Amino acid sequence: MTAMANSDYSAYSIERLKEWVNDALQTEASADEIADAIQLALQEEVDYHMQAMNKASDVLAHLKARSKTSNISFAKSNDWADFWNSQPGPNEGVVTFS
Repeated sequence: MTAMANSDYSAYSIERLKEWVNDALQTEASADEIADAIQLALQEEVDYHMQAMNKASDVLAHLKARSKTSNISFAKSNDWADFWNSQPGPNEGVVTFS
């Protein structure tokens, strides 16, 4: 079985929606009950995605705040001078470039 193309799946979903609406209309459910059910389904979808967005937003804000308070410091010119002019330690070899 092959995967449906997006347009095929959209058409399939719309047809199922029409069937569900027609099915609901054939029951004893009132117009308000049908409208409320549709509205509730849409609101649940919005709420779900809002929760996911809020969580992602909180994590992003946390990561941005952490990057601003990083322990990384930048070398000043005297730090570089000290680095380049220092002698190797007892466990370090001397490297020369020719």
